[in-house]
Amino acid sequence: MAKHRPKSFEFTIDSIPTDLQKLSGLFSNTHVYTCGNCNHPIIFPYLTPRPPRCKKCGDDIDWSGDAEKADKRPKICPQCKTQFTPEDEFCDKCPSKVKLMWSD
Repeated sequence: MAKHRPKSFEFTIDSIPTDLQKLSGLFSNTHVYTCGNCNHPIIFPYLTPRPPRCKKCGDDIDWSGDAEKADKRPKICPQCKTQFTPEDEFCDKCPSKVKLMWSD
């Protein structure tokens, strides 16, 4: 029986962001995108404005028509003034059930 040398296994990521990066974005309140030119990951905090250009290649990013073009204003609790993400509906800091409002 012939013996064959083992081949080293190299894990490469061809498409970034991977599912793990997207999931980590959910848990860390960050958005994860990729540059349409160089495929470099674009990661930024949830309530901050989107970056106008890629940090790696410098190309401008066209955010028009993006699926997440919804209102990016944070919601606030009218009682304790804590800021929340747009998906949140109620304050978890106040002792009573308080519905959140859009910030101005």
